[in-house]
Amino acid sequence: MTCLATGSAWAQGTTTPPDAGVGPETPAPEVLARLSAVERATVRVIAMNSVAAVRVGAETIAVPVVGHGSGVVIEPDGVILTARHVVENGLLVAVWKPGHPEPLAAVVAHQAEEDYALLVAPGEFPDSLTLPAAGAAPAAATRTRVFVFGYPEDLFEELPAATEGIISRQSVTGLYQISAAVNPGNSGGPLVDEHDTLLGVVILRRRDAEGMGYALPIETVASAYPAVRELGSVAEAQQRVASPDWAAQAELAALNARWAVADSGTGTGGWLHTIGEACGVAAGTGTAAAAARLEDLAPQDPTGVAALLLAAYQWNVAVCDAHQVGLGSSDLLAVQPVRAWIGGSHPTLHRIFTAVQALRKAQELNPNTVKDSSFAQALLEFESALAGQVRALGSPYPPISEGGPSAVAGTSDGTTAPVASAVAEPATGTTDLVFRTTDLGLTVSGVPVDPPVPAPGALGRPLFTGSDPLACQAPCTLRVPNDSYTFWVGGESFPVHAGGGRQDWEVEAGSGTAELWGSILTYSGLGAIGTGLLLMLPGFLMSDSEYSSPDIYYITGGAVMGLGGLALLIGIPVWASSSPSAVLRSTTPAGPTTPADPTPPAEPSRELALLPGIVGADPDTGRPAWGVHLALTL
Repeated sequence: MTCLATGSAWAQGTTTPPDAGVGPETPAPEVLARLSAVERATVRVIAMNSVAAVRVGAETIAVPVVGHGSGVVIEPDGVILTARHVVENGLLVAVWKPGHPEPLAAVVAHQAEEDYALLVAPGEFPDSLTLPAAGAAPAAATRTRVFVFGYPEDLFEELPAATEGIISRQSVTGLYQISAAVNPGNSGGPLVDEHDTLLGVVILRRRDAEGMGYALPIETVASAYPAVRELGSVAEAQQRVASPDWAAQAELAALNARWAVADSGTGTGGWLHTIGEACGVAAGTGTAAAAARLEDLAPQDPTGVAALLLAAYQWNVAVCDAHQVGLGSSDLLAVQPVRAWIGGSHPTLHRIFTAVQALRKAQELNPNTVKDSSFAQALLEFESALAGQVRALGSPYPPISEGGPSAVAGTSDGTTAPVASAVAEPATGTTDLVFRTTDLGLTVSGVPVDPPVPAPGALGRPLFTGSDPLACQAPCTLRVPNDSYTFWVGGESFPVHAGGGRQDWEVEAGSGTAELWGSILTYSGLGAIGTGLLLMLPGFLMSDSEYSSPDIYYITGGAVMGLGGLALLIGIPVWASSSPSAVLRSTTPAGPTTPADPTPPAEPSRELALLPGIVGADPDTGRPAWGVHLALTL
């Protein structure tokens, strides 16, 4: 079987002003006057479920997914009965009355397990079908002549269509099987007899058979309706659609419905039409009416849908922008465009970052909206790849050009190349701290050692340059005011005394594997030494006995203690080298100084020392290797 809501994917934006009426032409008054009560009470229901990532050739574009069905007004105050599957995943829901020039945003007030739902739309609906009282619904016998009303297939049609059939039977599931032709778009439409009495609501049909549609008997709805009203969900929905705070959501729902209808017919202004607008914006020949309106609505929409649509629009413009110069979106992740973006001179990546920001806002407001959108997931994957490339080039993500952390971006031809020096000479009273690493993306941050005015409850004041916290992800460069600081890398702290000029630091992350094996070897060694002493104890006790030799105990215990000592010799250095580290490699003075006495300075003292520390790197893993190195201090 198949449900009778129909869905389509369509793209965004509009060249028609968003507040313009877009849709089919309104029928002439004489045509509307000839409509029956059932036709006037049958409305179209349009719901946007998500925003999908659709492949067009080798490219991905953002396309909202829209489904539509039918509904029937059952209360003059705007209560509408439809099928649940038409609206159950709807982010935006709208209804369109026959002959009405504009769609009306609706709220889902109730959803039932029996595949029906109740909507509430604003305004008065003088044309409605009476819902029978509980327990008094008419029974439809087999061979009863019935009619189905709705909007099958073509969403651009203004008036509902009717098909005729009979009640074939009432199935074991309680549904009416009907012979009237039903098609996608009929879902939620009314089933009536020849006297326009409401008998049920159409919900599905057999896909592999002709003349086998199904409708839910109206008794199911009628028996539950009083309790639904008493619970207050309908009244709450009516208050919501009348609230001024709902204006942004209402405009989005109506705009979505107009776009969907335009795309199903020959009108302009639909979401598909705005792919052309996006390319026009990219080429500098179009307007951005849709983007401007979505930017206005996003702060007013608490559901995050406007922000999601804005992200989709910005992505499509960026894709068109890339294609203007013969590139795809994947080409934007190359080193050259990313370096240009870090420097603030790549408008296409800037637009994509704007889309990411809008998506993050939507995620903050409604995580499920983003989780259920394949476009959102595709954009987040693109952002992850972009962030990795930015960090590989020695800049924090997002870069300074997009308001990121106050770090001076370096350049890199490989993942382990050193960070370039600052783009400008350090200002007087500041020091450049250059952090090199083989662990890309390692966070380095710090605070002054002795802040003059500590924040209440804080260990130290944040480190500021201007208004941005001073921290970066290595490899990177931080420019800090001259002071004494405590910095952290991977949870380990190290002191920094900034006195001008430049300092080069080598920072490494900790190794969980080395820490695990180091601790195992260390504790095993201690246990083996203890066990060896216990094994030697009988030898001490039998040293005065003439009947047995204690040598076997000494030999066994000594062997075990020897193995324990070997484990300690290996485990302790491995464990010690597993923690994060920061080593000051070089210091560059603030600037050349002219000595007051022209006499050459005395030969500085030289000191040769043997120091433990990290030397070299393991060729297989790239991790630092523990050892001993010679340090010559001049």
